[in-house]
Amino acid sequence: MKVRHRERVLGALYGKKREIPVICVNQTGTVEVMEKIGVFWPEAHMNSNKMAKLALAGHTILGFESVRVPFDQTVEAEALGARVKMGGKHEFPEVETPINKSPKEFEFPNEILDKGRVPAVLSAIEMLRKEVGDRAPIISGIVGPFSVAAQAFGIERFLKWTVRNVDYVTTALSKITPLLIQYAKHQVKRGADIVTIEEMVASPEMLNPKFFEKHVAPRLKEIIESIDAPIILHVCGNATLILPQMVEIRPKAISLDAKTDLMKAKELAREEVKLVGNVSPITVLLQKDVNEVRKAVRKAIEGGIDIIAPGCSLSPLTPTENVRVMVEEARKCEEEMAL
Repeated sequence: MKVRHRERVLGALYGKKREIPVICVNQTGTVEVMEKIGVFWPEAHMNSNKMAKLALAGHTILGFESVRVPFDQTVEAEALGARVKMGGKHEFPEVETPINKSPKEFEFPNEILDKGRVPAVLSAIEMLRKEVGDRAPIISGIVGPFSVAAQAFGIERFLKWTVRNVDYVTTALSKITPLLIQYAKHQVKRGADIVTIEEMVASPEMLNPKFFEKHVAPRLKEIIESIDAPIILHVCGNATLILPQMVEIRPKAISLDAKTDLMKAKELAREEVKLVGNVSPITVLLQKDVNEVRKAVRKAIEGGIDIIAPGCSLSPLTPTENVRVMVEEARKCEEEMAL
C-alpha cells in the first residue's frame, strides 16, 4: 500500500491524527547517499538539478517522510554579498569573507530572489514538487534574520554589537526580515509545504536570552505571520531558556536539539505548538549503533515528541543504516500505540 507521507506529516503538524512521522527539518545530505546516486557537494549546493536529486534521496534512500532543501545555511548571507567558501563533499559551506561595513553603511538590496544561489534553491523546489507530487511534503529552509545578519557581517563582530552597537543590530534585522519573507513566500509559491526557520546564532549558548526576547523574537513572529504555510522554528543547542518566547510567537512547531529540556518544552507547548526532534545527530545518529538509535527514538516519543527528527543537521558522515533504523523504530512505536 502506498504510504501517504505528506498527509501523515501535515496531519501531525496540525494535530489531526496520532501518527508519528519521521522528517528532517535541517539538511539531509550524507556522503553515503552522495556516493550511491553520484551527486556530490559542493555541486549540489549550486546546481538545481543536483540539489533536487540529492534532496529526493533523503526521502527515497534514507527514508525520511519529507524532502528538504537546501543543504547549507549560507545562501542568504551570500545573497547579501558575503563571500562563501563552498567546501567539499565532507564539509558544509561557510562564510569566508563577511561584509566589511556596518549595517548602517551597507546598502541592502530591495530583493534577493535573483542573488547568489537563491534562484537554484527556488528552481530545485519547483523540480521536486513535480517529482514527488503529493507523496511527500517538501520542507524548504531559510536562515533566521539574526543568523543571516551575523553571518553576513561576521558572527563575532555582530555578537559584540548586541552589547556595544545595538542600533547596528536592529538596523540589520529591520532590513533583512522583509527579504526573508519575500524569499520564503516564493519557496511556498514554487511548491514548499513547510518552511523551516533556522535561527542558529540566536541560541542561548551564544546570545543573551533577553536580547532574543526583545529584538529577535518579534522579527521571527513577523516572518511566521507573513507566510501562508506551517513554520517550524529551529534554534541550535540548548534552547531551554528561550522556550517561552519560541512558543509564544506561535510557529506550527519547534525543532528541538537533544540538549533542550523536553519536559519543559512539552509543558509550555500544551499541544498548541508541536514538538519536532530530538534525536541527536552527533552523539546518536553519527556515533552510536542501531540499538542506541532505537532507544533514543523511544525516549523521544515517551517524552512527548510529536514528530521524530534529528535534533539538528545530519553530519555528512552519518551512516544510512542509523537513519533508516530511526524511521523503522518510530513506525514500530506508532503501531504499538495503535493496539
